[in-house]
Amino acid sequence: MMEQYSRPLKVFISYSHSNTRERDEIVKSLLQSTNQYEILSDDLLKPGDNWDEVLIKLRDEADVFLLLISQFYLDSKTIHSVELPQIMERGQSAEAYVIPIILDDSAWSERPFAIWQAIPKFGRPAMKFENKEEVYRQITEALDSLYFLLLNKKALDIIKKCQEEKKTTLDLSACSLYSIPRDLLS
Repeated sequence: MMEQYSRPLKVFISYSHSNTRERDEIVKSLLQSTNQYEILSDDLLKPGDNWDEVLIKLRDEADVFLLLISQFYLDSKTIHSVELPQIMERGQSAEAYVIPIILDDSAWSERPFAIWQAIPKFGRPAMKFENKEEVYRQITEALDSLYFLLLNKKALDIIKKCQEEKKTTLDLSACSLYSIPRDLLS
């Protein structure tokens, strides 16, 4: 069997430091479930780093943004003036996916990031779940689906080019696909 290599999904976690415990639980859950994620956050800062430059670079590299939404998050001036503009720009230009994770009851639904589908389902705050594992499962399932979607991005680009050029044959041999999802060919 031929070994396949694909880079991990780069996940930037945007959060208020008041929600560090929740962030740590989510990271622990993701790292236990699979090794296909590279977690990007301010934890990667080293002494002497220019935190602004490093975090801009990390946000620029992210495939997915997890926004840990709480009242603390909504009240943070730094998040709204520094992080969210870059996150929103990358999300709206389809350079990255944005997933709001609703941690507690807060007025998040009128915020600009509310255009993206939130987790848990129906915007039910994670704090209302007796079993937090259900919330972690929803996060992992969402990231897994995005991971495989991004793996197929190269195939999508080839298919789109073939359609534009009206080619009658399709060569996906350069893609790292285990199978071709039906929706790629529709």
